[in-house]
Amino acid sequence: MNDKSDKKHKTPQESWTPQTDDLELSSRQSEIYQNLEAIGPEIAAYYRDGIRILQNENLETAASLLGHIAREIDGGLRDVLSEKRKEELEFIIGTPDGSELTYEKGRADTFNFTCNTPGTFTVTYNRIEGHKPSILKSLGINTPSPLAERWLKVSKKFYRFDHRRGAWKPPRTREEFVPLWCEFEDVLADLVGNYLNLLSKVVDRILASEEPTDEMRGVLLNLLKSDSRCKYFFEKLDSPAWLEPLKENGWFDPESNVIVRPYKYYIKEPDQSAWWKPLIDAGWFDPESSSLMKARTRTIATDTISPWYALEYVERIAEHIKDHPCDGTSKTLAEIIDTIVGGSGDTKEKIIKDSTLSERMIKIIYALPKEKRKDKHLDFAKSAMSAWENRNENVRAYARKTHRLYESIEQDTNPALKELLSNMSGLERIEFLEQIREGVDEKNHLTEQGLANVSREYLGVILQRFTSFLSVFQDVLFPDHYSILTDLLTALHDRKKFDWEALLGCIHELLSLEHFWIEQEVNGSKYRNQILANTAELIVIGTNNDDWAFDPKLLPLAEQILLILVEKAESSRIIQEDPYSTFLNSSKGMVFWAMMEYTLRLARIKNTKQMDFRWPQAIRANFTKRLDKNIESSFEFSFALGAFLSQLLYFDRKWVIDNINCIFPMQDEHHWYVTFSAYLLSSNKSHKSLGFLLKEGGHYQKALNTNFADHSIEIELAKHICTFWLENSEDLDDKTSLIYQVLNSTNLNFLSAVLGFFSDQIDNLPEENKAKVRSTFRVLLKVLSENKDEKVCRKIFGESSKWIALIDRIDEEALEWLKLSVRYVTWDIRILLETLLTHASKTPREVGIIYLELSKRGIGKMLGSFLDRNKVIETIRILYEIGYEEIADQICIQFAENGLDFLKPIYNEYQP
Repeated sequence: MNDKSDKKHKTPQESWTPQTDDLELSSRQSEIYQNLEAIGPEIAAYYRDGIRILQNENLETAASLLGHIAREIDGGLRDVLSEKRKEELEFIIGTPDGSELTYEKGRADTFNFTCNTPGTFTVTYNRIEGHKPSILKSLGINTPSPLAERWLKVSKKFYRFDHRRGAWKPPRTREEFVPLWCEFEDVLADLVGNYLNLLSKVVDRILASEEPTDEMRGVLLNLLKSDSRCKYFFEKLDSPAWLEPLKENGWFDPESNVIVRPYKYYIKEPDQSAWWKPLIDAGWFDPESSSLMKARTRTIATDTISPWYALEYVERIAEHIKDHPCDGTSKTLAEIIDTIVGGSGDTKEKIIKDSTLSERMIKIIYALPKEKRKDKHLDFAKSAMSAWENRNENVRAYARKTHRLYESIEQDTNPALKELLSNMSGLERIEFLEQIREGVDEKNHLTEQGLANVSREYLGVILQRFTSFLSVFQDVLFPDHYSILTDLLTALHDRKKFDWEALLGCIHELLSLEHFWIEQEVNGSKYRNQILANTAELIVIGTNNDDWAFDPKLLPLAEQILLILVEKAESSRIIQEDPYSTFLNSSKGMVFWAMMEYTLRLARIKNTKQMDFRWPQAIRANFTKRLDKNIESSFEFSFALGAFLSQLLYFDRKWVIDNINCIFPMQDEHHWYVTFSAYLLSSNKSHKSLGFLLKEGGHYQKALNTNFADHSIEIELAKHICTFWLENSEDLDDKTSLIYQVLNSTNLNFLSAVLGFFSDQIDNLPEENKAKVRSTFRVLLKVLSENKDEKVCRKIFGESSKWIALIDRIDEEALEWLKLSVRYVTWDIRILLETLLTHASKTPREVGIIYLELSKRGIGKMLGSFLDRNKVIETIRILYEIGYEEIADQICIQFAENGLDFLKPIYNEYQP
């Protein structure tokens, strides 16, 4: 590329602002103007001035001016759309005998012609290029199409108007040109009259060019300002010949393409201050040691990097040259990498921190031939890897996978280390654990992560010889007990096998030692409760899966351990993010969970038919005595009673019924609150008899009158009540019924929960219940229609669009509801799409209107991965087939404008 051309494209375009006046444009003219402006401001200005002249009745030379403007627009489009070409000539040679020889050759070439025949020869030439071939080339076709014929027909007439026809003659009138201008606008509409036409006739034409012309390079600077067009172009571009020109135009310059924009999002932090406050006030938790957080919606201000679509093309070309080596392309790739990794420190750091960009850069670097890679390329890749390592475990796992994929980044390992570990004694193993905690092993020079990985591998060895290791287990300090048990848990989660009998025997003996229960502090940390929690978790793992459980003969030993643990374990004083976390992260909570899993395992083995008595007497007696709050007042026990209520019902129905008022003590507000909350948050709703028992006891009515700060509890409460409604135990018109109170509540969480509940039931809803659901919806719609709060609509109406599956026909009332509903859809719309397809042939207009609302919402752009595209395509095809072309066109265009171009083929298929 010559210097003049390079300078031309690298120099920023002059700023240009279109004139603002009272010029009236039709909707079609506005679209044509907007899309011409996407090609370039000059060609758009010609068009706008053409309309301005057309509307001015005082210009006597309007026809001539319009003819000139039309030719400029016509020629400009052909310049942009035509491939680079030489001017071709047709040479015609006349021989003495009167025959003709035709010889085609480019003007830039020379040729010699020698003939020994005497006589006179004549040589003439014509230019091959003309309107018709030019238009065909611009459209990328070889034979005329209807559009090409119309374009050719109209463009041939411009010359009659753009010059004067004689100084002595009157000028052509504006009215003479109006019909021709209308024909020309028809051609422009087909070329650039809407977003999809612009893609098909302009963007696709440019993409089809093996290498760009100067005109194409210039047009891209305007054309790709649109995010959706930029994404489309670089996703489709695959010619390596574009790489160098695009580099010259700055498309791979990080300083101008890594655009950071401020971004805000909102999070609802755990509503702990309200959830836990009554429990803290009651003295259950020490506020000084609690991770109490205030309930609030917090605004997070951060930065986000706009997608760098051009880099996706670079990655694709880099992958291409691995199988199709090209020194020139590799050289350009290396230069692009140099520019990116050599950018300013701030920009480079932003690329490294962005997972998408850094991953893409790593792939590009390692697709480059080895001889082209530089140290600074590899340093950049390693820096990106290190950034990944500091993120969550999933990202770290992916980073390790990339380590395996690309040489030169893999961590050093000591091949003799595994063998070394396998020969360690038990005490050496303890020393090794200390090294892991310190994070350094000077002998083997491994990082903390490396030590942890090797330790995990070594577990397979240590567990095979665990019996001999147990002899030192009781004599070590608490931190080592904790570390060893933690490693054992890791091994068990990985399904490694070892001697359960030796382990449980050793633990039971350890728990029986008096000195074990003497409070000790090591390095300022208490380990006893952690050891008890790890022990309980070991029993959970050893009993909750019959395929992996320890031998049934060990169950009595496990029960003895559990009975020791439940007496010694302490209640947590630290509040975690949610009640379940607090329960499971305390030693006492883990012990109650282990007791449940142990009892379930025992019941499965016995397979007893004694329906009301399936748990061992000792465990039953232990739970019974703890119902007395003077004996057991812990949060964990109250929570366990609610969370495991269905299991307790399975163990001993009579025990639950007899003790229901002790399990849910209505006179003890705090314990009732915890137990009923845990009950609602668990899967107990599947036990209908349990629900009706609590309903009859007034517990659900009490719950409706309780202010649950945790909204998930309110949602579950509403779902339980909806279940009663479907089971014919409630009357929708009875003001004392639970369902009436929920539907007419001012608590919007209840209304949202009802919508969500029935939406989830739609697929499997019995026919006899559909009428009940419709009547429920009518009440809900009335209540919701009276609430104009935007946040409320977004939260609730988004769910309600699923209810279209209950409608036999979309009438005007349903249409208005759905138009409002789909405006707030925020996630999976599979049911909506499937149902719209079933309605498309019955009510095509209404379905089309709903789709337009969806496209206005930009739903596809947000949820592209959830869209069932085949359902959308089938629906749009039905609209086309039964005569609703206009609305189908609008849907296709709006989807494409939102970055979803998968409807483009069907749009093109149905164009005239």
